[in-house]
Amino acid sequence: MGEDNFIIDFDTLDTILKNSGKMCKENDLCEECKKEIVNHYRDSCKIFEYSILLNKKNRKNIINTKYGCTYYFFDEEKIIKYYYVISAWDFVQTALTNIFFNTKECHNGYFNVYPRLIDGEKLDILEDGKKYVKFYIDLQPIAECLIKKNDKNKFIYK
Repeated sequence: MGEDNFIIDFDTLDTILKNSGKMCKENDLCEECKKEIVNHYRDSCKIFEYSILLNKKNRKNIINTKYGCTYYFFDEEKIIKYYYVISAWDFVQTALTNIFFNTKECHNGYFNVYPRLIDGEKLDILEDGKKYVKFYIDLQPIAECLIKKNDKNKFIYK
């Protein structure tokens, strides 16, 4: 994801600005602060994308499914601290949206961020006493064919 092709829409911009932990000296965010927040967000998306790839490579806090998608679990507190946001869930949702929108290799894939945080005690791969944002990514979706050929070369529905 390069700087020259980083595109966000107005709704995402609003979410990014509301979710930022940065405060402005003025009551409303000035243009300079907005620009700084968006630049920080762009850089955070790159770091988050790298973290996803690193977790996949190291098999850290992930569950692979037989269907080809991968479940990821990211520590809520670390996301808030490292990316300087108010809501870890909002950051993951908007970051994945922008990574998929701005990365050519992801255009055919899809993702889903689960609406509730996962308690670390529920899974052995997670640390107890922590909350995690859970999402899955599938970069190679395959639709199952609902039609099959019968012996007489006619198609029938399953």
